[in-house]
Amino acid sequence: IRLAYCNSLSDMSLKQILEAMPSECMGGLENLDLFYCTDLTAAGVAHVVDQCPNIRNLNLTYCAGVNNDAIIHLSKLQKLETLNMSSLPGITKDIWKLFQEYKFISLKTLIIENCNQLGRRGENKMLTECTKDGRDTEEFNFDANNFEVMRGAESEPDESEMEDEDQEDEVADDEVADDEVADDDAEDNPNDHLEEIKGSA
Repeated sequence: IRLAYCNSLSDMSLKQILEAMPSECMGGLENLDLFYCTDLTAAGVAHVVDQCPNIRNLNLTYCAGVNNDAIIHLSKLQKLETLNMSSLPGITKDIWKLFQEYKFISLKTLIIENCNQLGRRGENKMLTECTKDGRDTEEFNFDANNFEVMRGAESEPDESEMEDEDQEDEVADDEVADDEVADDDAEDNPNDHLEEIKGSA
């Protein structure tokens, strides 16, 4: 089924469409194209999983409301082979943790392009998860870094870059913590300035 460019298609509308189809048709559905259905969210993905359990190929490109939570629902698709999650602003670098927790053993092709919040660290983590033991991944694409990993190819993440990003995260966390301490001190001593003025007088 191709529902591409239905940019006003809501989660509820998609649910109604799927429920209106004969159950035998939905049970046998293997290909679903939701390209540029910008109003869909992870809830819409959940409806797809409930109504179409045998999907093999799913395109969620430009489904702007879809975020990391969709992975939890997609993990129930035991026959999913090709998944396109490109241009989804809600996909972040922590998505690899969900791929680690929710196994996608049948997945052969994963395409994640133009997901700006994913970052190099997220890409490396995803690369590791999707090519580790037990995974049958044939292809893994990142547009920004031109990743294309074929089954059996040996590829290791760049540990130095991952360490640099970890250090940047730690520095950012420390700066936030220092700011919070400064704020707390200011709140705890609201009369400090008054005392200084009195002393100078």
